[in-house]
Amino acid sequence: DSDVGTKWVSDGSGDYTVADAKNLSFTRGTKIVLHLRHDCRQFSKEREIENIIKRYSLFISYPIKLNGELVNALQAIWTRSKSDVTEDEYIRFFEHCSSQKIPYKFKVHYSTDVPLAIKAILYVPSTHSEKREMNSEKSKVSLYSRKVLIKENCQELVPNYLRFLKGVVDCEDLPLNIS
Repeated sequence: DSDVGTKWVSDGSGDYTVADAKNLSFTRGTKIVLHLRHDCRQFSKEREIENIIKRYSLFISYPIKLNGELVNALQAIWTRSKSDVTEDEYIRFFEHCSSQKIPYKFKVHYSTDVPLAIKAILYVPSTHSEKREMNSEKSKVSLYSRKVLIKENCQELVPNYLRFLKGVVDCEDLPLNIS
């Protein structure tokens, strides 16, 4: 029956109920309804929801729309084969990772399955912001698991002397613990 779905309800305490949902107003997709405490109303603002989606779910394969607009249009190019990624996609992805419109000098598109399933793209920028170690850069390599952001600018992924690197490392073998 196309007008029957599943309703999942939780108050945030860790418990939830699952039941049939009938008479749906849509035929495909997911509808999310949140009831927020008064002190959490900032999370109901469209801009805040968009920022949360872009921060944590930008590379999810399923389209996420907010008021009819596609929010997660950028692709997780690190999951694709090197031969399937165009130079323009590498450039746009570097601009996203570095938050700058400067060219990169070198890139490494890496994939391995043993001992861990890891896919990564790391860039060496053509310039850096450090001047005689007065303004030390922080690593801009983010850790993902199955295209879900785990830690932004993860300092533990690269040694300090490679802190100028930009990019992503995605490890499918990391457990996703949501608390």
